[in-house]
Amino acid sequence: MGYGWMLHQHMEDELLNDRSLGALVYLIQQGREFEFFYNGILCFISCSESDKEVSLWIDKTEYAFDNVTQLIEYKAFEDKSLLEIWNDVVFETLF
Repeated sequence: MGYGWMLHQHMEDELLNDRSLGALVYLIQQGREFEFFYNGILCFISCSESDKEVSLWIDKTEYAFDNVTQLIEYKAFEDKSLLEIWNDVVFETLF
């Protein structure tokens, strides 16, 4: 196992078990991708094939951002940010 594996695994567990938004930020910055549902709509966060540093796709519409902080604070969900709806999202897959 490579250097940093234990930290990476810890952050993955923290996201999936404790719903840590900080862990999500770390994992996205490390190249992971995250799928979730909000109000029955599939959403996806990824750095891969983004128009900028990171993108949020909501029902196949892309919102591109210079960094993960901008993504989390952007009001893309019925005039609410990911930060504001975080407790209401349903986790689907961490890639």
